[in-house]
Amino acid sequence: FKDYNTQEDLSSENQNEDFNLLKRMDFTINGWLGLGMTGGEFNYPVGFLAELKIKNLIGLGIDYCYIGEAVYNSSFLNKTTIYNWTRTHLRINFYPYSDEKGNFYCGFGIGNGSLRDDYSIRICFGGRYNISEQFGFMCEACIGSSALRAGVYVKL
Repeated sequence: FKDYNTQEDLSSENQNEDFNLLKRMDFTINGWLGLGMTGGEFNYPVGFLAELKIKNLIGLGIDYCYIGEAVYNSSFLNKTTIYNWTRTHLRINFYPYSDEKGNFYCGFGIGNGSLRDDYSIRICFGGRYNISEQFGFMCEACIGSSALRAGVYVKL
């Protein structure tokens, strides 16, 4: 009879599984310029999305938006101008299609920074096009702080 230690083999299998999962994770930073409208006036927000994408299926991240000047219309107040407005969301993206040239995603975000309430939400559809293994372009259409976004991303 051969002495066989199963705990050693399980440990090495778990290490391989952990390594394979790490190989299938990407961390990207998207920098973007947007076009939005608040209070009937156009604004041009800028921001970034830092995202950890797991197995090309789901992405978890933080979405930050800055607008230098936003106009807010209220039934109680006339036009009110808000300067240096920011919004931060926790984001989740779902990737129904992904290949070596790019991907498409739909996303949902929730966080602070609404002009009307204490919280804000964001629903978006977007895509990325890879120009190399680590750089590419991104574009998004959304309901939220900016209706359209376009920018570049880097994969770390």
